[in-house]
Amino acid sequence: MVLGLGSWLAQAQPTTLSGVPSNQEYLNRVLPHVNKGEEVTGSPLLLPTWSLGTVELRNGQLVPLQWLKLDVSTSQLLWRRPQGDSLAVFMTQVLGFTLRDSATHHTRMFRVFPTIETNLPEQRAWLFEVQQTGPQVQLLTRHARVLQLQRPSTTNSILSNNRPYHRWQETENRYLLLHNRLYPLPGAQRQLLALFPAAWQPQLQGYIAQQRLTLRLLADIKRLVAFANTLNQP
Repeated sequence: MVLGLGSWLAQAQPTTLSGVPSNQEYLNRVLPHVNKGEEVTGSPLLLPTWSLGTVELRNGQLVPLQWLKLDVSTSQLLWRRPQGDSLAVFMTQVLGFTLRDSATHHTRMFRVFPTIETNLPEQRAWLFEVQQTGPQVQLLTRHARVLQLQRPSTTNSILSNNRPYHRWQETENRYLLLHNRLYPLPGAQRQLLALFPAAWQPQLQGYIAQQRLTLRLLADIKRLVAFANTLNQP
């Protein structure tokens, strides 16, 4: 039985808003620093609509079948309440959550790793999307979106007034969580293989050759990580 939802949710959205806030109303609230009439394209939200998901609290409690949104610019989880407004979740009490992507019909998983071994303690509070999971190796992506000022040309403008505008620009950084230690994912195959235990490297190299993997592709990296999780722990 799910109890005490109010204890892990932050303050409500402004009471001056009535009904269910739309995406545009939300964007207007999170972009007060964009002034001088400059327009904004894109969104800080990972998915444009409310998504069904399950939230896992750090005390082990699961809160299923909730309507959620993820603000990628702040790694902030928004929870839609039955009465129509939404609350911002205290992320210090959240271990992970899922989002059902209605466009692809895939369930996406997000998680923080507060006990990882790292030289940067702040990484223990980072929110990652888990692209491939396993008992020994996990492939993670850290999403970020920031506002960037764009100056359109007079001959090719997406806006009618040809004035500068702001656009939400996304970046993705990938990591390996290997035996509970976090490593940035290198671009070169040799550097990637060097992260794994020496006993695994010949088998991983053979798998890459046999399967003709291209490690610039996310799908092929996921296949390599899945194979690595079948190897015996060194």
